[in-house]
Amino acid sequence: MTRRLRFVASAFENLDDIAHYDDIAHYIAEQSSSIDVAIALVDRITDHCERLAALPGLLGTKRSDLLADIRTTPSNGYVIYFRYTADAIEVINVLHASRDAEAHFQG
Repeated sequence: MTRRLRFVASAFENLDDIAHYDDIAHYIAEQSSSIDVAIALVDRITDHCERLAALPGLLGTKRSDLLADIRTTPSNGYVIYFRYTADAIEVINVLHASRDAEAHFQG
């Protein structure tokens, strides 16, 4: 059974920041001199999320210290924060691996 993949608004904002040379992706695009690199990164992260949805079982590392039902998995220097629902994987955030996740989820 393949689960559906959903991105909540905050995850879309994170990916949009990466793809449009804002906040998170600014450094990447600046260092590579190309917005194409940032867009390719978003594609790789999205592909990773699609593979998660297609695989059976519960994947990722449980992070009950952040939220009761949250799990994480790394992808290309970022961390995908997601949860399982009855029929889907719901992506909550996509944050750079160097971000303080505890501070982010408390704020």
